[in-house]
This record gives sequence, structure tokens and C-alpha cells, in this order.
Amino acid sequence: GLCIGVDAYQHMGTLSNAVRDAEAIDRALKRVPGCYSEAIRNPATATELLRQVRVRLKDPELAQRPPELIVVYYAGHGIQQRGMMWLVPAHANIHDPDEDLSRECLSLNALLKALHRHLDQPVQSRFGADKAPVFLVVLDACRDELVRGFDGLLALEPNAGEAPRKYKILFSCSRKTTANDGPSGGHSLFARAMLDTEH
Repeated sequence: GLCIGVDAYQHMGTLSNAVRDAEAIDRALKRVPGCYSEAIRNPATATELLRQVRVRLKDPELAQRPPELIVVYYAGHGIQQRGMMWLVPAHANIHDPDEDLSRECLSLNALLKALHRHLDQPVQSRFGADKAPVFLVVLDACRDELVRGFDGLLALEPNAGEAPRKYKILFSCSRKTTANDGPSGGHSLFARAMLDTEH
């Protein structure tokens, strides 16, 4: 597991529970026999977020003993714009979506590319395609558009060779909608459902 929570936003509305949600999912994964997980809290920039993800993916133990399943959970602000999904770090400052998103935020495609390049590809090279892990990318984030009127479809198919061989993406809400952060001091509705052992 790799659980990312961002709620201490400087230029956007702060969130009540995103870090708490990521920490709770992290603890739940650690309780699963044989499972290991880490949490990333409030990365300031897109560069820092991607760096922290890469550091964890490059752990030699992961490549030597690849897991069957890797859960990447993100809780924080999300933006859907021009057919792309963007994860928003804590210090992101977006005045003009056309100019600022690619500099201030991390695209879902860039995250998938990092998963492929730094873990999926090394495992396949060493053990063969059959040993490639399944990546479950869970986005507990809004899918609002900053500028209305653009294509609401999401381009979930990255370029060939720029995503893990086996991956699935799970969103907490529908296109063009806002995720529910839940009451302060609790969990988002989505995180609460994920943490419910009955489900």
C-alpha cells in the first residue's frame, strides 16, 4: 500500500479528513497478514509528491519480492480538466488552468507512468510478465472542472508503454462532481465505506 493524503492547502480550501483518511487506509492495509504499507502526508509540490512515490517504488525489496497487489490511495483535491485528471499538492497555486495545471499538479497519467517505470517494468524484466503486480489506484478526490464547457470525458488510456501492464482505477465520485470529505474529525464517505469490513 501507498497512501497519500493532502489537506493542508495554502491556496485552495483546506480539507478536514484527507490525511486522516490516508492514515486510516494505511493502518487497515498493515493489519492484513503479509501486507506492507506507507503513508505520504501533505506533499507540498507535484515534484515532491512524485519524488516520494518514486522513492518508495524503487525500494529494492519490492523488485526482488514483488507483491501481487499494490494499492495506491490518494485523498485530497482533484481536478478534471481537458480530459485529464490532476492530483493537487498542498502548495498548488492555480490561476490559469491552461498554464498552471501541468506545473502545479500531478497528472494521473504521470502517476501511472511512474508506477510502470519504477516497479512494474523492473519486475517484468526480472521475472516475466506473469509476475507483474496488479496496481489498484484509488482516487478519493473531486472531479470538478475549473473551466466549464470542456469535454467531460476522461482520457484514462495513457500512451502505450506508459502504464502498468495490469491496473485498475477506482474513483470516489462521478465525472464533474465533488467528493464528500465527511464531517470534520471523521472520514470521507468513500474512505468510511472502504474501511467497513462488511464491504
